Amino acid sequence: MVNKIKLNRNKEYKELLKLYLNLTKNLNAKLKRLFRKTARKAEKEYLEAGDMYFVFIEDFSDDLYKILSSHYRAVITASGERLIKQRQKQESELDKIIAKYIATTTATKVTNITETTRNSIRKSIKRGIADGESIPTIAKDIRQDNAFKPYRATMIARTETHSAMNYGNDEVSKTLGFDQPVKEWRSALDVRTRAWHRAMNGTVVARDDYFKVNTPVAKGGFVERRMSFTGDYENGGGANVINCRCFTLYYDSADEVIGATPKPDSPIVNVEELPPIPEPKIPVGFVGFGRTTDKELEFHNDSWNDSPEKYKQIPAKFKEIKVTTTTAGSYYDSSKININKDRNGYSKSATFRHEYGHHADREMWKTNLNKNTKFGKKIKTIKEADKRNRIDIGSLVYAKEIKKDRDKVKENIKNGSYKYESNLPRKNGLTAMENYQNQKFAQYGYDESTRTFANLKTKEDIQIFLNDVFEDGIFFKKEEIKQLINFDEIAGGTFELDISSVRQAVRYQMANKMGLIDSESSIGIFRSLNGFIMRRSTREVTLNASRDIGMLSDYMGAITTNKFGYGHNTDYYLKTQAKVRIGREAVSSNSSAEAFAQYISLSSSPQSQLWRIKMTEFAPNTKNGFDEMVDVILKMDNLD
Repeated sequence: MVNKIKLNRNKEYKELLKLYLNLTKNLNAKLKRLFRKTARKAEKEYLEAGDMYFVFIEDFSDDLYKILSSHYRAVITASGERLIKQRQKQESELDKIIAKYIATTTATKVTNITETTRNSIRKSIKRGIADGESIPTIAKDIRQDNAFKPYRATMIARTETHSAMNYGNDEVSKTLGFDQPVKEWRSALDVRTRAWHRAMNGTVVARDDYFKVNTPVAKGGFVERRMSFTGDYENGGGANVINCRCFTLYYDSADEVIGATPKPDSPIVNVEELPPIPEPKIPVGFVGFGRTTDKELEFHNDSWNDSPEKYKQIPAKFKEIKVTTTTAGSYYDSSKININKDRNGYSKSATFRHEYGHHADREMWKTNLNKNTKFGKKIKTIKEADKRNRIDIGSLVYAKEIKKDRDKVKENIKNGSYKYESNLPRKNGLTAMENYQNQKFAQYGYDESTRTFANLKTKEDIQIFLNDVFEDGIFFKKEEIKQLINFDEIAGGTFELDISSVRQAVRYQMANKMGLIDSESSIGIFRSLNGFIMRRSTREVTLNASRDIGMLSDYMGAITTNKFGYGHNTDYYLKTQAKVRIGREAVSSNSSAEAFAQYISLSSSPQSQLWRIKMTEFAPNTKNGFDEMVDVILKMDNLD
């Protein structure tokens, strides 16, 4: 039962606004410094290379991730503790709320901001070349591009602070023990307040209901957006969230709530502290999945719920596809998508996105809407060369890019950057992995009789262990792994790490240090990392990334025609007759189709930013080609 309180609506809003302003200033300053630094790097790269390879963008993404995740923690802590104190609650679940938000939101936000920055720079370069500008002039234009303007940093700072603050309050409210919980929408009600937010002011709904916000769209008219709370970007889109200053008040129906709801035309706060900035054109947000069957729509709603909005738009571009659920496995056969009825949870969602990627791939080959794009011209070239017309998927137009990346991986294997564990020398009759495992088990005091580790008993022991085995390596950096695994919660848990968890962790360490890639007969980076995540003693405190890890390994497999622990094998990639020949070798449609389907699922993952970085590292040419294909898809009209 929650303590009943006296709540003044107007005072509560003003205090929330004041906290929001203070928190925003800190992030704004950090983003402006990052933008200035990145602008100089971008200018220098173009000036020195005479072209833009976006080498600087990885550092930008890494720095942005650190800044945002740290800021989200500070925001949710400050606003959450305020709400907890208001209700005189002792217990707190703030750490879990913060970890969940950082894990599910930060990567997506970083990806969106990074891609917008990249695209803005590309447009700047394209304009400069079209105008006949010199390399130094174009480089200067890049540094002065809108992507790095102070107003953009301010807009991002405001939006991200507002969203995190409202999310944190919404989650904390669930822990306060209200008897009859309700929530109320409060708006600024000044001249800059959105008309549709002005109309929402004072709206009270049950705690678990949605605010129904009639939101205008670019083509005219309104669409009803059902938002869980003010700042709910996932459901409200940019038109309801960017630069918003509305807040949600949470209270119990039995509370004494005072302060009349003012009329919409009556200003209630002084917002001079928040000066206006140039309002960018807000793109039309997600408005639906287009033409679908009822079953397909059901799967779309489940599978793209946490996806970046860019990839969530893809289904609206294609005709409906029948969806079935049987025990026959998961597959796409041009007439339908079947999902194994035993799949559930995230595995089911990721698999559906993968199979839908096959559908988009097939439809892109048949479309005649993009003749003047690079993609369309590549299709025309292949059709002219393929007299027997065996090719029927769009992704195969990037056969040259796939071949480049295949050669890159082969070279990495040849020079020893990547290795197969089964090729390493044995010692004392044991494999290299077995010897390494025994060495690490001894270090952690393994007792065979009790199957426990003497040196992994305390929280401090486990924290040291995690920092040791998940050190930076060839495939993954520690900070990347922390996006998948909650180190603090494992170390602070009530359980002990079991032998299976420790075994998989030390195998991962060796694979990451030595560059061990999976094959059908060896243990490598993907199997060992996935093995740790799926162990009973760690599964509940790790992000459900098991399916994504398998898809990333199959992305590599499709490009190289190998099996990296998961996915299809060499025979599958080579058996198809649809191929594009490049010198003495050929790239098959099975290779490009599987790579593209994995690309779609990984790019649409809640951890999209991490997986797109990994795809770039392993196969940059292929990933950039598929990015181009998606850009063409998104320029198509929605099929309503």
